Amino acid sequence: MRAVLLAGVLNAVLAIAGAYAGTAFTPAQDRAIALAFRTIKEHQLVDRDYISCIFLMLEDEDVQTVAKIAVRERHKPYPRRCAGDPSTAPRLFSLEINMRNSGAKWDRITDDNPNMEMRPVPQGLVPKRYRP
Repeated sequence: MRAVLLAGVLNAVLAIAGAYAGTAFTPAQDRAIALAFRTIKEHQLVDRDYISCIFLMLEDEDVQTVAKIAVRERHKPYPRRCAGDPSTAPRLFSLEINMRNSGAKWDRITDDNPNMEMRPVPQGLVPKRYRP
């Protein structure tokens, strides 16, 4: 699996994607990461102030039709909002991005989704965004 640290701005995603751990991504993988990050920002799946405390991890290198991406917490001493044990990276939720139409599903646990089944990402604002 390959991981991409997100700096919180979309322009940084593509620059970072190929540089993490000296690993080059394919153009399709770059696009998958960019689509996932755009989905997170547009649908406000993670609180805006907390977006620098996450990273994306490709769950499968084959992203031709569907990209499966885990969204995980990144713990670091600064800023304090990213505090936590740096040796852990808890999974917040996963995204499935349809590479043909950019549609997205996620499996965040909610009252109406206790089994974490993949469901369409809500349109517009999410009332209870993830914020630890």
